[in-house]
Amino acid sequence: MKAGDILAIFYLPPRQQKIYLLLTELAGTICEASLSLEKYITDQILSDQHLDSLRAVKRRGDKNMDLVWKETIRQFVLPFDPEDIIALAYRLHLSLEMITLIGEKTYLYQAYIREEKELMAIITALEKAAGETYQLVTSLPRIKARRRQMGNKCEMIKACRDQGQLNYLQGMAGLYRQENLPPLQAMVQIEIYRTARESLDCCHNVSLVIREMLIKYV
Repeated sequence: MKAGDILAIFYLPPRQQKIYLLLTELAGTICEASLSLEKYITDQILSDQHLDSLRAVKRRGDKNMDLVWKETIRQFVLPFDPEDIIALAYRLHLSLEMITLIGEKTYLYQAYIREEKELMAIITALEKAAGETYQLVTSLPRIKARRRQMGNKCEMIKACRDQGQLNYLQGMAGLYRQENLPPLQAMVQIEIYRTARESLDCCHNVSLVIREMLIKYV
């Protein structure tokens, strides 16, 4: 988070500060999870260590989602309508769950995907989308002043999702063209491809919630 974003939060009333901070922390877990996932997939020597790190991030995100829920129902004065806060937090948490699920499936299915060019491209797009999502959430305290910039961030996330969709289609086509690929291996790779694509869809859904908030609150 940039210094200006921190100052923007702490100029707000204390109770509103907490909601913004909790949402920012939840968005931060998405960035951490995407980085841990990338390291898990590419680092063969320390793969278990990175997977443990990914799971630890998921646990922090679970706790954070619970805190957002409790803080929202506890307060009478909120920066946004309660349903918008919960919708945003839910989709942030779902993004975290899906990123973690990629790592879990890779581990449980014992899949080696680091040589899958198109799948790794989806992971790269996911990492970029996670970073843009975090910047979107940190801009919420200044939603009126940053409306244009936030709209551009939403478009960038959509571009990541569209690129990931193209990589998904190309990857699936490549799998279907491999005549000698064992059926079980093909099923595993297809499953991971789909989970990676859905993870990008989740980040895009976060941007759609914020885009609606830009219309509603600006």
